[in-house]
Amino acid sequence: MSEPSDTATRESASRQKASGSAFVGVLTWAALAVSAIPFALFLVIAAGRVSYPFDIEWMEGALLGHGVELLETGHIYKLPSQDFIPFIYPPLYTYLTALGIRLFGLGYEFSRVLSILSTVASAALVALIVWREVRRRALAGLAFLTPFAMCGVTGYWFDLVRVDAVTLLLVIGAVYAYLYVTPRFGANLCAGAGLLALAAFGKQSLALFAVALAVHLVLDRRWRALAVFAASSVVAHGLLWGALVGSEGRLAWTYVFDVPRTHGWWETTALAAYVQALRGLIGFQPVLVVASVALFVGAWTVRPEGEGRRLRLSGLMAITAVLVGLTTRAKWGGYENAFIPAYYFLALVCFHAAGRMALALGRAGPPSEGAGSVAGEAPAGSALWVVFLVAILLGNGSSALGIDLAGQRVGRDRRVAARQLAALVNAVDGRVLIPSRNAAAVTGRFDQNHYHTMAARDLSDYPDLFDVFQRNNEGGFRSAKFRAVVMDIPVPSLQTLFGFRATPLDSLGIRSEHLASMTGRQTCPRYPYYLPGVNVEELRRAVARAGLGDGVD
Repeated sequence: MSEPSDTATRESASRQKASGSAFVGVLTWAALAVSAIPFALFLVIAAGRVSYPFDIEWMEGALLGHGVELLETGHIYKLPSQDFIPFIYPPLYTYLTALGIRLFGLGYEFSRVLSILSTVASAALVALIVWREVRRRALAGLAFLTPFAMCGVTGYWFDLVRVDAVTLLLVIGAVYAYLYVTPRFGANLCAGAGLLALAAFGKQSLALFAVALAVHLVLDRRWRALAVFAASSVVAHGLLWGALVGSEGRLAWTYVFDVPRTHGWWETTALAAYVQALRGLIGFQPVLVVASVALFVGAWTVRPEGEGRRLRLSGLMAITAVLVGLTTRAKWGGYENAFIPAYYFLALVCFHAAGRMALALGRAGPPSEGAGSVAGEAPAGSALWVVFLVAILLGNGSSALGIDLAGQRVGRDRRVAARQLAALVNAVDGRVLIPSRNAAAVTGRFDQNHYHTMAARDLSDYPDLFDVFQRNNEGGFRSAKFRAVVMDIPVPSLQTLFGFRATPLDSLGIRSEHLASMTGRQTCPRYPYYLPGVNVEELRRAVARAGLGDGVD
């Protein structure tokens, strides 16, 4: 009598399992579809901005100016002057920018395309690591898409002429190389060390990732591997920095390492600064932060003996990325982009750990490849997977809603204003200075260079450098080297001390608000100053012609 009852029970359980699998499948595809929205929005924004002939964020023109300076003079790091002050970044990105200018001419397109490709490639490497570790297509897909949900909360910096995207690709590439390049003769260790050294050669703070990999080797007690990695790192850094100091002189070391150490904390104490910065990280995307931590702890708890090494590496890299972002925000007052590496590595931890948990909980049966069955065979795994998918769906969905597509797309008004500013600069008979910008990028005139006030402030703790700049700056204005200056803020001393006259940019026919930074930083050319003899009416006519499409393109 019990056999029919047992059969009915099994059939009922089978139906429930099939129904649950179907529900999980629908939820998985829903999470993928919603997570794909931020990626699509990023592509739309990037495609619309790649050819915009002006700064999206105020440092873009300045970084292009570094490439111009390198091509014109053969050097980047030099005594500060009214013509040029280097940023405190290492030179890797400047070399790439200069290469783009040499190959394709002066413009933003090459460097923006480089950032776009690096951003997408970084996400692809994260997804590939997840795929190779857990063999779950849905998890790999979500690992690729989730970083783009952070496009808005990190300031829309993914496609800018900036060091961030390229250096991030180098760091993630180093992790991939360490994990999957053949270990024969320590090739994976040498490749990882070389890529991490290049990343630090683009942004100093990323050197901490090499420390994280070394800690991973120490915890593994792989002393020979640690020695190979350390030796490779020393050689790679020695070659890079030795060549830099050899070509640029001791001043390069001063800008890249000495000056950054003088920057202060946001608050009175380091603790207060870190608390404030941490508040910003959690506020940006709490779902990913919480999910990453919870899943890592869970996966570490249920891991089989000897299978936690690679998960631990993901966790160490994520912790390092968070520390790098927090320190940048806390000590140097960095922008939201400081957390871009943190979110990429949190995504890696999140989906790597989710896959490890699915494998551990589903060991009763072989893992299948379908998107709907990525949680494995165990009911506990399926229930966990449902909660996980709902969290990712809500987190990425809310982030998608927060992406300001209209505000970040370059419309006709912005393009007209950039064209008008270029026409105004070209109409001046003589040199024009646009501090914090690079007029050459707008006008194509290589005699238009720049200095930037942020770089000048960086040097304020170094009287031997800052005083040189102050004297050179005042001497340049007194000598009338520049016929016109376009400022972001009013500078009455240009009138009272140096004889310039002033008129608002808007009064010349340019709607200055359309030249403002698109990343939230309120830097915007608004206040032209000009010397007697500059024909203001001719400037106004040039601006008007450009507004009709008849001026400089």
